[in-house]
Amino acid sequence: MLRDHLKIDESHTLEKVNHIQLRHQGQEEISEFIVKDAGGNPIGKVSVYDHLSTRRSYPTSYRVTQTDMAGHVVVDTLREVL
Repeated sequence: MLRDHLKIDESHTLEKVNHIQLRHQGQEEISEFIVKDAGGNPIGKVSVYDHLSTRRSYPTSYRVTQTDMAGHVVVDTLREVL
């Protein structure tokens, strides 16, 4: 589950705001979410890159990036499964 890889409270919600599918060799998909607090105020953003094509020596399928509203990175991780 995506929430397991983020630094958010149980009261926070994720609202999907965008989905992009890039038509190139890796067929990458990008899903973007807004993190909202219990009052419905936005407190951050999350981007999930699916089918990530890397040239690294280890395989990975997802990149999860969480930022606060100021744009500071809170989480940036590579995962094989979500």
